[in-house]
Amino acid sequence: MLLALAVFWGTSFQFIKVAVETMPPLTLAAARIALGAAFLFAVLRLRGARLVVPGARRGRMAVVALVGTAGPLFLIAWGGARIDSAVSAIQLAITPLLVMMLAHISLPDEKMTASRALGVAFGFVGMALLIGPDAFAGFGAHVWGQLAVMLAALGFAVSSVVARGLSAGDALANATVVLIVSAAATVPVALAIDRPWTLSPSGLSLAAVIWLGILPTAVATHIYLHLIATTGANFVTSLNYLSPPLGVLAGVLVLDDRLEPRMLIAMAVIMGGIAIAELGRLRRR
Repeated sequence: MLLALAVFWGTSFQFIKVAVETMPPLTLAAARIALGAAFLFAVLRLRGARLVVPGARRGRMAVVALVGTAGPLFLIAWGGARIDSAVSAIQLAITPLLVMMLAHISLPDEKMTASRALGVAFGFVGMALLIGPDAFAGFGAHVWGQLAVMLAALGFAVSSVVARGLSAGDALANATVVLIVSAAATVPVALAIDRPWTLSPSGLSLAAVIWLGILPTAVATHIYLHLIATTGANFVTSLNYLSPPLGVLAGVLVLDDRLEPRMLIAMAVIMGGIAIAELGRLRRR
């Protein structure tokens, strides 16, 4: 499950770039969320389950939906249309740092430790090696796009901490409700502002939206909420370091991109960082 989530998130940047070529970011975010919500609702009904959300969890799910899903997906699409995907990846890499600080304050069982801090530091170094020094030259240009992605990272961090209180056993229902609420927030706005019936998206953009809606949105949200409840916010958000290497591998295997030695070194550093962070958690058990 962890590897699947990393693959879905790691490959999403390429598909976002394809989709926004002929589709406004707001429509892209609304379309992928609505498609994801419809997909999970269909799965839920096929399983014969009912969409019942206890009142005690509704506030948390609203935060996950609006602050951790609808907002960030729009901000990443909007910012990604203005900056390089490498710069986006670097900025989203601050998510584990933010989660570590927020979890230390609000989650008694996820206090900051030396191993966690060292693991996050390794992960950030690995990200820098993976993406390469040239990407850092992009900082300072297109400031609004970069601010949008950083705000998305903050939304993901807040959502990860809030989602820790949701039940793992109801992950499918939780994910379905999260996406339905997110769709209710984004679709009317997209209809009013972009008037999508007047657009002419390319076939590639539509295919990218379908991929983004089913896997990185619907399936990934389900897996994400399950893992957050069972393994903790800090561990799951370390995927922000694991996803880019898998995205690089996908480019090598599918698009014939060249695999450079620094990429292999970076992947080893990133995996080592995640292992260091988790080793401390396992020892405490």
